[in-house]
Amino acid sequence: MTGARGLIIFEVVFLLVYLGIKIFTQPQLTLRLFKQFLPPTIIVVTVAMLWFQPAINAFWLRTTSNQDLSSRVVSNLAEPFQFSAYKELDGYGPGSTHQAVPSLRRAFDLPAGESIPTYYEGEVGRVALELGPFGFLLWYALRLSILWALWRVFGSLKSPLLRDLALAAFLIQAIQITGPLVFHHTFSIYYWFFSSFVFLLPRLEQLENRYRAEQVMRYHAPSPYLPGSPHQ
Repeated sequence: MTGARGLIIFEVVFLLVYLGIKIFTQPQLTLRLFKQFLPPTIIVVTVAMLWFQPAINAFWLRTTSNQDLSSRVVSNLAEPFQFSAYKELDGYGPGSTHQAVPSLRRAFDLPAGESIPTYYEGEVGRVALELGPFGFLLWYALRLSILWALWRVFGSLKSPLLRDLALAAFLIQAIQITGPLVFHHTFSIYYWFFSSFVFLLPRLEQLENRYRAEQVMRYHAPSPYLPGSPHQ
């Protein structure tokens, strides 16, 4: 509703990569799913174009009039290298770039602390300012290791529903690798819960397979009683 381009880009990239991986791994299921969702998608797009045209025009104007998207992406990735010149191998400390720091200092009558001599907005640069280069590398190494673990979980699952959950968690992690997580508390809760829950999916699939095997054995195993026996 605010015209943020990042959310739209995230949704488009998520949908395209999701469908691409599904077509590559499960082509028949994806085509059947595409046929089911094609009619409602056409209806929704038509209704949006007719009833929400002012909002669409406003967003399109903001997207086409501002040519700073590529420069913002490049500057966000370059900030850790640029900010290392201020503290070299050190950082300003966890929480030093948080927007509530001035209010907390005034509320608890704390000293002003070391000022940060640069403007910061993106999370990648803020993590580098707070933790320094070594902390920055450790944090994003953790993010990459979780990403790889989620991909392995996705590859190990056989159930279509569980594979979709694992794939969704992987794509959220991958697309938001440089996005707001540390300083976006609502998304952070969802992010960690959803990512950690995915690691339970292999166990759920194992329990489901065991239940199905027991059901098959129960209905197809020969009865130990004679036909017509009162104990049958």
